[in-house]
Amino acid sequence: MLYDVKLPAAAKPWERTAARELDAYLARLVTNRVTVAGETHPLFHVGDTDFARAKGLGASAFADEEWCVRSFGRDVVLAGGGTRGTLYAVSHFLEDDCGVRWWSEFEESVPAARALDLPALDRRGRPAFAMRDIFDTSKTPATPGFDVFKRRLNGTGGGIPSMDWGGSVRFGPPDIVHTFCRYTAGQFKAHPEWKAKSTAKAVYGQLCLSAPGLREFLTKKLFEYVEQGEREAREKGLPAPQLYDLSINDDKAVCACAACKAEQEKYGVSGQYLNFLNPIAEELAARHPGLRLTTLAYFFTEDPPKGGVKASDNLVIRLCDTRTNQAASHFAKGNTLFIDLISGWRKVAKHILIWDYMVTFNGTTTMELPYPSEFHLADYLRKARAYGVMGFFVEHEYRHSADMYELKSWVEAKLFENPDLDETELIRTFLDGYYGPAAEPILRFRRELDETCRAKGGHVSWMPSPGSFAFIDATFLNRALALFDEAERTVKDDPLRLSRVRRARLGVDRLLTMRRGLVTHEPGKGVTVSDDTAAAAAARRILDVMPKWMEPYADKAKWLA
Repeated sequence: MLYDVKLPAAAKPWERTAARELDAYLARLVTNRVTVAGETHPLFHVGDTDFARAKGLGASAFADEEWCVRSFGRDVVLAGGGTRGTLYAVSHFLEDDCGVRWWSEFEESVPAARALDLPALDRRGRPAFAMRDIFDTSKTPATPGFDVFKRRLNGTGGGIPSMDWGGSVRFGPPDIVHTFCRYTAGQFKAHPEWKAKSTAKAVYGQLCLSAPGLREFLTKKLFEYVEQGEREAREKGLPAPQLYDLSINDDKAVCACAACKAEQEKYGVSGQYLNFLNPIAEELAARHPGLRLTTLAYFFTEDPPKGGVKASDNLVIRLCDTRTNQAASHFAKGNTLFIDLISGWRKVAKHILIWDYMVTFNGTTTMELPYPSEFHLADYLRKARAYGVMGFFVEHEYRHSADMYELKSWVEAKLFENPDLDETELIRTFLDGYYGPAAEPILRFRRELDETCRAKGGHVSWMPSPGSFAFIDATFLNRALALFDEAERTVKDDPLRLSRVRRARLGVDRLLTMRRGLVTHEPGKGVTVSDDTAAAAAARRILDVMPKWMEPYADKAKWLA
């Protein structure tokens, strides 16, 4: 053997996984020899081993999710705190010291097997945010360790990882968000007074917080859900959920009865909601000290309360970014509203979670058109950290069609862990590794897209219309097509990278087909391309590349349906 991997005598499931992944990748990476600081036949101590404890690096020496990679001669400790720290230590070692790259759920780069000569190792770290979750329902259960091990995320946006992968930060039943309608399902017939009095469109129906008996009912239901969550966790061999949600439904029908309006005028709408929820949160803290209640600052509850109202210590405010221009910096002129909201909420809430949208929703633009957002993330996250933000839950669905999904989600995950990383260097690392020689024209396109967006005042909200992309005029669209043609030429003899380039140009091709109006689609009848023009060629590229990129998914026609 060129190296050995040692586990604790009574290894935990996540330690066994970490050792297995380390051994599997080293088997692919190494030939001839492995050295650490010139010493051969290294011994990798994974997890809470006797050796690690003797060096003061046992599990109890670390905070939750803290990790360490440290060598002592030929002995290398890969260990950390909680259920995920050791996994993070191994993945950092493979990435930072061995050059492994995990580009997406299905794609990685592993350097060719070689003599692996490592320097003395001494690094230690901990994720900047306590919660880091990229929500994407298209992730498959075939790769349960992708988020936890390869991206060092800790939510459930890609599914619920088992304890083999260290588990996750989890919500209990009935759901993670918009739960008022779930708590009160079937109750309005017996209690019509609980329903909000509003002329606004009510998709699910909000609640009248002034109604008698409502808070007592919701409190009782909450503890029933806590009991259910703990029972289900035991049955599945998972830790009990740490968070329970009680939040407004997904519509704007705020109650306008006389009693509610009077309290809203005094405390703000969010203040009324905090006054209603605080006693529930406090009873939860008394009966289950380790649990927290979450609620939304969303739509009519986004603005901080007034009148001296504050959130109870175990009530987590999930502040939603619904008004930011996603194609610009959060610090650009006219785009600072969300930073101001964070600043306001931090004065009245101990715990803030950000619910962000790094994707667009709105009919045709849900299959995203191109917009620059990868250049504006690091400063935003640093400011959020400075404000004490607890973490991020990010919607980034539609990986089949989202603009530069692989690049953006890779950069997001890296910066959620460490916002002090150089954003420009991260982007360059990804583009070079993923696209090879095509990286240069693609990077020029992305930078010029950002420049033209800023010059023309482009504004891309979370629900943009096609007109929001008017900053991409005919001249720039032709420039974009030319850059992607150049990118394709550089990798024309590399089928894998050629398919990646065509995937990257989907938004540009789609914008062209939309503006020329030469492509039609009727559900169930397929796609028709009208003639052999540039737009028709773009349409054929879309239809050619999409099935290839959707092979991991069972329903290959869903994107077009």
